[in-house]
Amino acid sequence: MILARIIEIHLLNSKIQFTTKLLIGLVSFLIIMLVITSIYYNSSLIILITRIGMYSANGVAAFLVLIFYIRLIYRTIGNVRKKFILNFMGILLFFIGIILDSELLQHLLPVYIYPIISGTGLLIFIISQKKD
Repeated sequence: MILARIIEIHLLNSKIQFTTKLLIGLVSFLIIMLVITSIYYNSSLIILITRIGMYSANGVAAFLVLIFYIRLIYRTIGNVRKKFILNFMGILLFFIGIILDSELLQHLLPVYIYPIISGTGLLIFIISQKKD
């Protein structure tokens, strides 16, 4: 949490400290869930809590990366901005593919679509890294 606070205040020049509060909330939620599982030991409950924790942590990480890239796009100009836009599009497609591939949303599209979306996003990201 200290690292998130340092990044938020000094690197992003933010005065709101949204990330730090969000991490404190997630850690508090995790501690409460661990206490509940220690009181009521049930293997399905532990699996459910782990799944919820992983989905929320992945969502927060994806959100922070996307916010970071959006801020970089607005702060840069020229070729660097174009490179960041391509990077952002690649990462966004990659995250969309991963989110759609989760257990909750797998029934929306055929199974072979999600790796294609993730692979396309990864390919765009790689190509944008090589672009000069």
